[in-house]
Amino acid sequence: MAWVREQIWDLYQDLKAYKNQPKDEQNTEIKARFEELCQTQTDFEFLNQALKRLQKNKEELLLVLERLELPLHNNLSERDIRDYVKKRKVSGSS
Repeated sequence: MAWVREQIWDLYQDLKAYKNQPKDEQNTEIKARFEELCQTQTDFEFLNQALKRLQKNKEELLLVLERLELPLHNNLSERDIRDYVKKRKVSGSS
């Protein structure tokens, strides 16, 4: 299972590098590696299901290869609502 995590992080690092300096051969390689990762079968059903969901959302997840202005993560969106969620938890309601 650790090797799947390493593959995912390696792919993420390559996507970040691609955003900084896009090259056509990297685009093709990243797509192939993503496909290979999604086809991986493990002994863990939960992980297999997660990989299937990645495959199902492939076009959306790899859209950054076509539109470099897109962020690779949604941390900014999550950060925007964090204070609201903290207040809700403390107060016990919305």
